[in-house]
Amino acid sequence: MAQHEPDMCPPSFSLQQFHSMVAMANHTVGIESYLLAFSETKELQVAQGFLFLLIYLVALVGNLLIIILITMDQCLHTPMYFFLRNLSLLDVCLVSLTVPNFILNSLCHRRTISFLGCVSQVLLVIQFAGAELFTLTAMSYDHYVAICHPLHYDIIMNRWSVSRW
Repeated sequence: MAQHEPDMCPPSFSLQQFHSMVAMANHTVGIESYLLAFSETKELQVAQGFLFLLIYLVALVGNLLIIILITMDQCLHTPMYFFLRNLSLLDVCLVSLTVPNFILNSLCHRRTISFLGCVSQVLLVIQFAGAELFTLTAMSYDHYVAICHPLHYDIIMNRWSVSRW
């Protein structure tokens, strides 16, 4: 009689045993992600936090100054400055999505972000970046009309056509 080779297949399980094994194996599902950009040392994390706070405040003040100046000065109510004001507003929104969370995590010595927080940040960053691309496209069309058709600029880029965007 030929010798029978041992089975290489795993033993058969019932469906209930399989589900209980999967449930035991997956009981440590984490809902947070680790941020690897942070340093391990607390002193360096505080330095990173203050450096990014300074950069954030400079970006915020600069963009808000542009928005206020364009809004207050009636001479700057032209299509080019309309797009520039909207671009500054989008930049404030884009910078305010991620940098304050980064500053808070650095100063609190945390290196995690929740899954929902990560997903919402990514989706909002994509949305605001897309809006910036559309605004830059409209600005490039405005510049094209100003350079290539300077005599027809006022007719093409009137208040009605700009407000449609």
